[in-house]
Amino acid sequence: MIEPEIIVFDTNPSVIRVLEASLRLPFMSFAVGTGPEVVKSKHLDAMWLTPMQAERYGAMPPFPLHAAQILVTPEVELRKGFARLVITGVAISRDDPRDPQWQLRLVVRALAKAIKEGAETRTFSVRRVGMLPESLFLHKLSVNEALPIIETAYHEYYPAAHS
Repeated sequence: MIEPEIIVFDTNPSVIRVLEASLRLPFMSFAVGTGPEVVKSKHLDAMWLTPMQAERYGAMPPFPLHAAQILVTPEVELRKGFARLVITGVAISRDDPRDPQWQLRLVVRALAKAIKEGAETRTFSVRRVGMLPESLFLHKLSVNEALPIIETAYHEYYPAAHS
């Protein structure tokens, strides 16, 4: 099974330098640039967007609760340099926790599950997905808090290889 790579990107080089130095996971890498720049330089298959951001790609409310969706990018957005696929973020209910640890775990699980199911059904193939630091709640959590959550949630769908 091929593990998808998460590429965290930002236009601020200092943000990326800090994350790259401290958020060391074998399935993550980092890039400086805008979405279209990173799509090109890192050969992204997909971009992670919130449900609201993905409306221009065809995501329509009501959004699935606790699940991510993979959508094909419209031709007009492809011409702007965006990735061929969009993975829409997750909707939560009013009763769900609002703490960033819970939300981060949900995002990573939903991302990994959507990619794995897309590959298993041969509907979508995603090797590299781009995400902003905010999508991983890195504006609300320290890297030390986020790292074990990301690693554990990701490995629920892509178990770590043991030597």
